[in-house]
Amino acid sequence: MKRLVICVISIMTIGTLGWAEESYRLNLYQDTLLSGTSLGVVALGYFMEGEAGNQQNETNINRLDQALMFPGEENLDNVGTVLACGALLMPGISALAAGGGVETWSTYGTMYAQAILLTSGTKNLLKAGVSRWRPYTYDDDFHATAAEAEGNDDYYNSFPSGHTAYAFLGASFLSTTFRREFPESRWKTPLTVAAYGLAGTVGIVRVLSGEHFLSDVAVGAAIGSLWGVAIPYIHRNRPEESGIQIASFGRSISFNLSY
Repeated sequence: MKRLVICVISIMTIGTLGWAEESYRLNLYQDTLLSGTSLGVVALGYFMEGEAGNQQNETNINRLDQALMFPGEENLDNVGTVLACGALLMPGISALAAGGGVETWSTYGTMYAQAILLTSGTKNLLKAGVSRWRPYTYDDDFHATAAEAEGNDDYYNSFPSGHTAYAFLGASFLSTTFRREFPESRWKTPLTVAAYGLAGTVGIVRVLSGEHFLSDVAVGAAIGSLWGVAIPYIHRNRPEESGIQIASFGRSISFNLSY
């Protein structure tokens, strides 16, 4: 998944020499600050190392999570990864539909790169700060020592679900940008339903594969949705003259509020 994130960032930011002037636009000062913050968050998340800690007693796990604990299933794990990759690439639909060549792709690429970095950094910081053993570790056949000997040091990084975070990032980013670009399009609702349906499927598969608890998936979905909506909102193209304008016409006064 880390390689996928790096690949997507590279592809989406190839055209960073243009400046789109349609529904979204870049601002040199704002995006320099935002990109720097994004890189700082992701770097901090990757450099922080979490510890395995002690495994939680199964009886102390909340009832909902406890009721949806499944043993490890490698095939489902792989299916979840493939679906998450597809969901992460969905925002390309908005950029393709919007057209505009290098200007559009530069803006969308920069926005999505920032959203991916912030999602990745937030997820990694939580994983480093919260040690939670994955559901499959409660299987009697699992032994932490053997897992570490095989190079699996990810068994205690259950919280939150990174696959789900990336899937919901793709879904929320696509839904937000497409609806703003094409508010009258008959495709906006089907695309939104399909995008969130795919993201939700990723979350379900992550639970069924024994990789995550339901609460891990819920928090991952919240993280991805947050940045998938927030970043486009920050970059929305607003009228050049914003604020409150006051004009006087004889004895009458006109107020104009734009934002």
